[in-house]
Amino acid sequence: SDKILQMTADTMLLINNEGICVDVAIHANHWFLKKRKNIIGENFFDILPEETIAPLKKEFEKVVKDKITSIKNYELPIGKETYYFKCIMYPFEEGLVLCQYRNITKRTKIKLQLEKTNNELHEVEKAAKIGQWKYEYKSKTFHYKGYTGVMSNSDKYKPISLEDYLSKIHRDDRPGFVTWIDKILYNREEAETFEYRILWKNKFVFLRLKATNKNLTEGNECVEGYSQ
Repeated sequence: SDKILQMTADTMLLINNEGICVDVAIHANHWFLKKRKNIIGENFFDILPEETIAPLKKEFEKVVKDKITSIKNYELPIGKETYYFKCIMYPFEEGLVLCQYRNITKRTKIKLQLEKTNNELHEVEKAAKIGQWKYEYKSKTFHYKGYTGVMSNSDKYKPISLEDYLSKIHRDDRPGFVTWIDKILYNREEAETFEYRILWKNKFVFLRLKATNKNLTEGNECVEGYSQ
């Protein structure tokens, strides 16, 4: 078990079906609970913060009853800080559950920050009426999503054939749009933005497309960017 521990860099605990810790091997840079000698013989759930006990104990009881493996992430509030850990619980020998503790605080906080940033970005997009688009050359399909208020007001891409999309564009702007979309993939000197009028709710509104990414993979060529 020590060799496995060195390879996995996890803290391991053996807990009986009543929740009593019978053995522990702490292998973590940040261990927030009691020291090893103070854990053995105690009910593991009594040394956890109240907010962590209920979800963890629920999974523990499922492992004991159904003899299944549980892999879940949990919050661990300590003082003014909140840490995060992954707990993997296995049925071990009769009457015992092996628990692996893995500190995932750093990556979880990065993930939460990214989610917060994305939510803030969505609000900016809504206020600025910004969306995203992509065009697939092989299928001649245009995809759009976002919050321009024109044809789209969601986070999910909606496909439309180029033919149907062109029917919504002002007839004076169609030739320029076709020329632009055909040339933008390979012609690096071509302007990466294009403005045109599109019919929406019985009136023409102006849209601006900006190309930001190009995929030159043969048979899967596409271009994508932002719209406003």
